[in-house]
Amino acid sequence: MKILLKDLLEKIENEDYIQDLETEKYSALTKAKVRAISKNLVKQVLAAMKNDSLAHVQLDITGQRPASFILETNVG
Repeated sequence: MKILLKDLLEKIENEDYIQDLETEKYSALTKAKVRAISKNLVKQVLAAMKNDSLAHVQLDITGQRPASFILETNVG
């Protein structure tokens, strides 16, 4: 992705990028649910890359074993 620094900063300030936050309780997770959520998040990142867009997608797991999984695109 090629973008001018001023345009990049403007997109970040205006939150003009693909964003998604999924939150699930640890006790409610199943392999199928994790697979479906992960597939959706990866799909969104791939769509952003295809359209020369930025993306920030995240899965937050709450409860007994909290964790966050984040996928982001950046300029290269």
